Amino acid sequence: MIIVSFKELFNGHQSRITSIAFSPDGAMLASGSSDGSLGLWNINGQSIIQPSRVDGCWVDCLAFSPDGKYIISSINNDPLSGRGFAGVLKLWDLEGNIIGNPFTGHEDSVTCVAFSPDGTLIISGSVDGTVRLWDQQGNAVGSPFIGHKFRVTSVDFDPTGKQVVSSGVDGTVRLWPVDWVYWLQVGCDRLRYHPVLKNPQTEVERQAWETCQNYVWEPEKGTQKLYEQALQRIKDEENFPAAEEKNFSDAILILNLVIQFNPDHADAYYHRGKCYADFHNKHKTIVDFNTAATLYRQQGKTETEEYLEVKKFLNQL
Repeated sequence: MIIVSFKELFNGHQSRITSIAFSPDGAMLASGSSDGSLGLWNINGQSIIQPSRVDGCWVDCLAFSPDGKYIISSINNDPLSGRGFAGVLKLWDLEGNIIGNPFTGHEDSVTCVAFSPDGTLIISGSVDGTVRLWDQQGNAVGSPFIGHKFRVTSVDFDPTGKQVVSSGVDGTVRLWPVDWVYWLQVGCDRLRYHPVLKNPQTEVERQAWETCQNYVWEPEKGTQKLYEQALQRIKDEENFPAAEEKNFSDAILILNLVIQFNPDHADAYYHRGKCYADFHNKHKTIVDFNTAATLYRQQGKTETEEYLEVKKFLNQL
């Protein structure tokens, strides 16, 4: 039996290694260091990329996406210098390039991170005591999960991707629902034949009935209303004469809801991609346009103006 130390096999970081992870196929290994660098190696210890550094930072945690194409890592303040970023996540490709914008929201160092089984979501825990959920574009999904009193030490998804488990130095392990649309459906279905929803009297009861009706029992109607609201927001912003006055954030938030309730809404991806293009976020635009193109083809809508525009954009890349 031959025993070889980690340092002898993988040598490239200039300071101590703080995190490590295998790729899903076991062919690569990623490592993070207290010198702010991210390294990628084959199993023979040969460097695949030159370690990418972020000065003044520590890489405290990292994880591969399930398809092995991306790495998510924390970029935290260097505790010795006080420089760097507080609680930022960054998405990397396998060439060491940072994809999109940093994931910002945590108020202190990120201590743990994990991808969902389908790779669409990322969960992170922090010294600030919160657990946060993100999509691959760095958008916060829902509100932070608040409950731990101190540092969160570990996070992970269950095999279905519908729940997250976290642990903390407060000595607790906590289970959180991820798919709030799923839980909304569960709640509405349980109350479907309750007298309150069968014959709502108060304003709260009527709102509860409308929510279940529009987003669970007849989601096509509810998402269509949201989609029309988003289009109106986009139209209102486009009427501003000066480019610097345009802000499509509200439209994107509404389109996020449309997509959550109806993941096959090709037009919602198309318009959200155009909003990202106006924000000059090329990565998010490409992701949404690729999804829209796939859905348009599946739905036999390849002659539409939207599909032709998406196809033209993607062909120019």
